[in-house]
Amino acid sequence: YNKRFTLPHHLLRPVTKAVWKNARSVISNSVGLRELANRTMPDLHIPVIPNGIDANEFEPAGVSSAGRPGGGVTILAVNRLIHRKGLDVLIDAFRGLRADGGPPVRLVIVGDGNLRQSLEAYVERERMSATVEFMGAVPHAEIAQYYRQADIFVMPSRAEGMSNAILEAMASGLPIVCTDTGGTLELVKDNGLVVPVDDPFALRSALSRLVAGRELRASMGMRSRRRATELTWAKTAAAYAELYEEIALRPVL
Repeated sequence: YNKRFTLPHHLLRPVTKAVWKNARSVISNSVGLRELANRTMPDLHIPVIPNGIDANEFEPAGVSSAGRPGGGVTILAVNRLIHRKGLDVLIDAFRGLRADGGPPVRLVIVGDGNLRQSLEAYVERERMSATVEFMGAVPHAEIAQYYRQADIFVMPSRAEGMSNAILEAMASGLPIVCTDTGGTLELVKDNGLVVPVDDPFALRSALSRLVAGRELRASMGMRSRRRATELTWAKTAAAYAELYEEIALRPVL
């Protein structure tokens, strides 16, 4: 994903191939990452076992004692603040979103990274500091409350695998807006809206649709929650156990 690592990846490719070739199994947590791996070894069989989510830890506001603050619509992004995560595109889209009218809207960004200072400077320069909040890095024990206080979850990444943040948002009963990349498409179907990468206008349009559509947010959020409850860690563990049992029965070559 990072251009700085293009040369190391190229130099290490023979080592990667040797490791994969001698492994009893190579496993991916998404179809998108499997396709990426198969660009290095097209004939390698790679089973897909998705990540799980604790649907008891992450749950909708109506299920827990916490609730969303009254008034307006809160859009949440949980990301590292690096170029690949596309927060610059999100803030650009949000700037236009405020001009669309409708209910008051705010953007909450959880996470830290090397772009935080420049993103905060851009927000201040565009006079959006009152509606865009940077929360910085948040301990895992506290992250669930941010999902419960949000109305929409957005993932504007330029490249993504199987996003744990999207799984957390789904378990929290949130509608998802994400970019057309990687494993996100395996999670977001009728429970959210998918937009092209690096397209602030499409991202603004999708967010505007959900900001204005309370019933749409509710219906997509319920589908997110329903889907997340099927992606349990118990199922993930069972899939690995089944694979290990199958591997143990194979003849050693």
